[in-house]
Amino acid sequence: MDDDVCSACYRRELQPREPCSRCGTVAPIRSRPDGVNGYCNKCYLRELHVGRCCICRVRKPIAIRDRGNPVCPGCYRREFASHEKCRVCENVALVAARSPRGEAICPYCYGDRYRPRARCSRCGDVEIVQARDRQNGKPLCAACYRTTVQVAPCTYCRRTSRVMTRTTSGKPVCATCYGRHHAPREKCALCGELEKVKMRLESGRAACNRCYQRELKERPQCALCGQFRVAGKHIRGKPICGACIRRKGVGQSLQLFGITRTRSLLRRARR
Repeated sequence: MDDDVCSACYRRELQPREPCSRCGTVAPIRSRPDGVNGYCNKCYLRELHVGRCCICRVRKPIAIRDRGNPVCPGCYRREFASHEKCRVCENVALVAARSPRGEAICPYCYGDRYRPRARCSRCGDVEIVQARDRQNGKPLCAACYRTTVQVAPCTYCRRTSRVMTRTTSGKPVCATCYGRHHAPREKCALCGELEKVKMRLESGRAACNRCYQRELKERPQCALCGQFRVAGKHIRGKPICGACIRRKGVGQSLQLFGITRTRSLLRRARR
């Protein structure tokens, strides 16, 4: 009689892999919308399994549905996922896995002690599998992934840097060009300009970074002048507005709190 294999080990070791029709990565196929072309899990979540989250109101991949309303992974972890006492570190945290006895294991302890390890196809060391090679699906450790797979010439600027995202055809895009060409833009509810989304209002409408800084950002009360302004510095945890810093200087502001004007404190406050 054949040995039993759990679903996690089957997906990791035995499930057939083939090139994704969208990004070209050799990986297990999550879905075939037309019955022929297969989508890997990342492309499936990015392009097919998406919706507007009922909590944060941002269009993201769907983790669960609450009474039919979609919930994104971040809101699911904050609002719905179970938090229990970890059997290793005894901290109450998100449950990443469970021991054979059903005891909870937090994500940090799971990564340190229980996460599966395999021999890296590049360096040959037995390490945690960070990713798999795009051409053949073989395992890669974190060091080889950062130095080989995660760094590539950008499609737009041609500079070799860290890959922030990829186009629909699988070509790499750096962080700078992602903000210029691929970051989602919507019409700001305050100024009406088509800009990148900084935050969302209670109604779910978008607000750009300029309007957020000018009208929505929380302004604490300055510890010196008492005005509610944007904090220029924090001294001993108390906010100091930029006007007081410019008017009194960093050294005088420190003296008002009874702090000696040492070089280390002045250097730290000027940062």
